[in-house]
Amino acid sequence: VKKLEEILDFKPEYVFSSVATRAKSTAEIAKKIIFPTIDIQFDKDLYTFSHFTLKNWILNLDNSINHAIIFGHNPAFTDIAYDLGSEFIMNVPTSGVVWIEFDVEDWQSIQKGTTKHVIFPKELQ
Repeated sequence: VKKLEEILDFKPEYVFSSVATRAKSTAEIAKKIIFPTIDIQFDKDLYTFSHFTLKNWILNLDNSINHAIIFGHNPAFTDIAYDLGSEFIMNVPTSGVVWIEFDVEDWQSIQKGTTKHVIFPKELQ
């Protein structure tokens, strides 16, 4: 979490998490360090392992949101990192972070973004 705090060059406006225990716990740990004043929005629709469901959820974000952090599950997040990012990532491990930036005004128009950072827990030891 400290590593993520060091590289973030934006202030997240929204933080979303799956309602699953591990995702909620990870989001709460990150909140204490990175975004203590932002409430986490827990969404049952993020408790998915489907790339298609996750992609649809992302494409339907409100356009007033410029920066969001999302906590969720594999294989959906690994598949999204590959589909929407600019790097091939074989597997996003538990507590892994993939930061993708999109140069769009409308979430519905997302095609491909730029993978800005990838952080895996094994790199932090």
